[in-house]
Amino acid sequence: MCAVASVLMAVTLICTAVQGLSPPGPELEDPELKSVIVAAQGSLRKTFSDLELEAESAMASARDVLESATFHANHTVLDSQTPLMDLLESITSTIVTAGSKARQFGTNVTSCIYGQEEAARAVVRETGRTIVGCVTAEIKKAIDLATNMFSVASSAKNLLNYAPRELQGCLPSIIPTVEEIVKIPSCIGTEISAFSAEAMKIAKVLASYVTEGERLVEALGSDLKKCSHSQLEVGTQKVREIENKIITCIQGQMSATTTT
Repeated sequence: MCAVASVLMAVTLICTAVQGLSPPGPELEDPELKSVIVAAQGSLRKTFSDLELEAESAMASARDVLESATFHANHTVLDSQTPLMDLLESITSTIVTAGSKARQFGTNVTSCIYGQEEAARAVVRETGRTIVGCVTAEIKKAIDLATNMFSVASSAKNLLNYAPRELQGCLPSIIPTVEEIVKIPSCIGTEISAFSAEAMKIAKVLASYVTEGERLVEALGSDLKKCSHSQLEVGTQKVREIENKIITCIQGQMSATTTT
């Protein structure tokens, strides 16, 4: 009877193979199959823990970048207001003083001062706009960097959530066939390699962004000051040229009046 039973079992297996099917394997609830997934997740634990830390660091750095950009931008614009107002007061003072002196000598200097104050105001407005342009450019740079950091950090979080489902996908059915069971190690190995490679790539990008963010925060204040001072120097020079033009014109008029 045992021999007959063995023959029947062999025939059953052969027929199954001929039909292109594999005999059923153990149920998915088998602890050994579950332990395969647990072991696979364990092998990724450090990689994903490192990636999670990188993602959190990148998001914190992105917030620092935005806060720093806002702080320095506001201070740069506010700090430029006093020297800009000083330029306006300077040209007004020059016109008033020169005009008063000329009148003492009975000299008409209307042609010397006509439109000059407005010209100086135009210079001051343009200088202010240029400083705001500097600030805007730096803010855009900071926002672009922070946006990229948040985006890649989000990709990291998605990968962390996605990995366990992909590993579970290596167990295709509730009662897998022997053929499916044989493929499990290869499937899990492929998933581990793919996720590890993607995790390392994302971590590298995040680390690069964090470094870039640190550099931006460190340099932002001095870069904005440099731009503001540079534009104020240009504006001051233009206003001084207007003042000198007024003074030269008035002196010429007074000289002509004295001669006559």
